[in-house]
Amino acid sequence: MKKLIIAMTLLSIFGMMPTWAQSGDGFILKTKSNVVKLGPKVGLGFTSMGQPKEVDLVDGAGAGYSFGLAMKARLGRATKETLQGGTGILGFGLEMLYKQNKVNTIGEQNLSLGYLEIPLTLQLYPMSKSNMMNSFYVEVGPDFAMIASKSPDVLTVPSANLAYHTGDFKGGDLRIIAGIGYTIPKTSLDINARYYIGTSELAGNFPCKTNTLEFSLAWMFNIAKF
Repeated sequence: MKKLIIAMTLLSIFGMMPTWAQSGDGFILKTKSNVVKLGPKVGLGFTSMGQPKEVDLVDGAGAGYSFGLAMKARLGRATKETLQGGTGILGFGLEMLYKQNKVNTIGEQNLSLGYLEIPLTLQLYPMSKSNMMNSFYVEVGPDFAMIASKSPDVLTVPSANLAYHTGDFKGGDLRIIAGIGYTIPKTSLDINARYYIGTSELAGNFPCKTNTLEFSLAWMFNIAKF
């Protein structure tokens, strides 16, 4: 985590340094068309989970939350008409989030799992030549999730005389992200909808995977050009 923070800081510093090119008249300052943005992000997620083999435990998706930092880098479009950077078809996203995923169960307590997550996405802007829809994007990529908290300690189903110990749950999950987003023109507000597909079972004796539909808002600011 520390290495990731250092890398993001160095990227910002180098991105803000001027770029120079040699011409017949000496050195001139080059225009940078690629933009890096950084800002806080909050979200609301609805998590579903498959049923264990022994009993129907899940009673619907539960509502959870997320918060953290988001960074976006977007390439520019090299045209004479484009005066601002970061208006091209290709971009990348990197985030550091804390996320609370909740699942409603028929047991005495609902399942709550806290994760530290690092989503990494490739973002495509299919309408980059449109003035109004230039900032609309679709995104895909992996999400690296490390479990930080589990509640309750024992997940019980009294009617079936079953108990699952959440201490046996694995320490992480690799998830697949698919989503869409839009940055409102002339603002720093980015709205996003994503679906996270879990690929790892929570435990050997609890072969369930989680999926999350998430809606989020980010307040993004330009921090560098390159």
